[in-house]
Amino acid sequence: MGVFKMILTGHIINKGNAEGYAMVVNTPFSFIGDFDPTTGKLLISEKMGEDMRGKVLVCPTGKGGTLGPYIAYHAMIRGTAPVAIVCDKADPILALSAITIDIPMIDNFDKNLLKECRTLKVIIDCQNVYKHEELPKKIYYLGVGRPLRYLK
Repeated sequence: MGVFKMILTGHIINKGNAEGYAMVVNTPFSFIGDFDPTTGKLLISEKMGEDMRGKVLVCPTGKGGTLGPYIAYHAMIRGTAPVAIVCDKADPILALSAITIDIPMIDNFDKNLLKECRTLKVIIDCQNVYKHEELPKKIYYLGVGRPLRYLK
């Protein structure tokens, strides 16, 4: 049975619930040039060709211009967008991208996000990002903004 290893608390930029494996990018991320919205593949050297669809994007911050939200929208329509974005410090363009495609986005964590979230499963429930190696057999959402609970 899975056990939660750590709870990271941060600042909500866009509410929502999501779960997926962490796609950690160690440099500022942009939907312009770092990502192919048609295939969902990353175009940055450290993660070249890795598929971001269904994953939680974990990055230090964002970069890029106002075309970013449009590219994120194109990815959402094609089903290649990440399911959530978590970062150390959100920039306005990355935040607008998350809001445009209505995926959860959280920043300003109480711990070093890039160090803590490697390739583990991440669950987001509005105010908390839960990281664990194995999912429990049963997961219950107790309402918006409340932590996940599970039965043993």
